[in-house]
Amino acid sequence: MFKLLKYEHKLSRKFMWILIAVSFFGSLLVQGTAASKEYLRGPEPIVFGVIIVIGTMVTFLFYMVSILRRDLYSDSGYLTFSLPLNGFQTIGAKLMNVVIWATIAVVLNILFIIAFSSIAYSGFWNELTASLKNFLDIFGGKSTILYIILLLVQIFNIYMVLTLALIIGKSIFKNGKMGWLWIIIYFLINYMITKLAPYFLNMETAKYLLWYSSPIFLPGFTPDNAAVIPQLLTFNIAVGAVVYFISSVLWEKCVEI
Repeated sequence: MFKLLKYEHKLSRKFMWILIAVSFFGSLLVQGTAASKEYLRGPEPIVFGVIIVIGTMVTFLFYMVSILRRDLYSDSGYLTFSLPLNGFQTIGAKLMNVVIWATIAVVLNILFIIAFSSIAYSGFWNELTASLKNFLDIFGGKSTILYIILLLVQIFNIYMVLTLALIIGKSIFKNGKMGWLWIIIYFLINYMITKLAPYFLNMETAKYLLWYSSPIFLPGFTPDNAAVIPQLLTFNIAVGAVVYFISSVLWEKCVEI
């Protein structure tokens, strides 16, 4: 499993460092424009920078899915399927690669933002400390941590549902090319999860459900809805576990190269 993880990580290394550099550029565009007050002449640079940052996140997910798609529809799949690994280990290695790169990207971007802000803004550290203290006083440390975990779980759930959509498509069409039909399968899976969610959530939590790009659309973090975060987190972890289980079983039992 770890040899496959090492191979997946090495395979994605070059592209991911380029993607992280692009995200730095987008962040620099936003922060640099704000620091120089160029946004007073028009919001275009900031909007462009935000689009770049969001684009890198979307590209990250689809690139990781493309590595899986390569294993399903190209000759490199023979190497993956020849390894003495079961479906849980194979999908687990790919998921771990996503987690590692996502962690690296997030940590480096946070450090980059902090480094730039500390140079560009006088009194940055005092303002940051005061803002964090006020935030924690309002929401509490536990709710904040759970909210961050919920956000991360939802991001990984998007990847897992995309993975399941690809594997289902391959299981149905076998050796045929399915093109972008797996995207339709992805939205169908999301739709099914959203329809099932109210049966497992109380009404207070269910009112935050929206059909979006992930099984559960993350609600805005306010004191009024902070109480629903634990239940949403539990539900999302359960969704991720079920999707991981189904993906692993289908990979091992139904996928043919």
